[in-house]
Amino acid sequence: MNGMTREEETGWKVLTLASESLEMLKGVMNVVGDTLQSAEEWAGRFGRNKWSTSTGSDAQDPLQTKEKDPADSMHIEGQ
Repeated sequence: MNGMTREEETGWKVLTLASESLEMLKGVMNVVGDTLQSAEEWAGRFGRNKWSTSTGSDAQDPLQTKEKDPADSMHIEGQ
């Protein structure tokens, strides 16, 4: 035996797994970041704006739906 208890050995294995997982996630984040940057550059060649990075008050998320006016959905009986 190498002088470590079973719990210590298990702890080192968990720490090693967590460290390797972190490195793998960093790699995935790099690939995703590079892909997004490439897509933005590609879209820029066609004159499209990046709506998600706009900070102006007139910026709109195209996935948002327009809020309905509550008065539009009111129905009054007898009128």
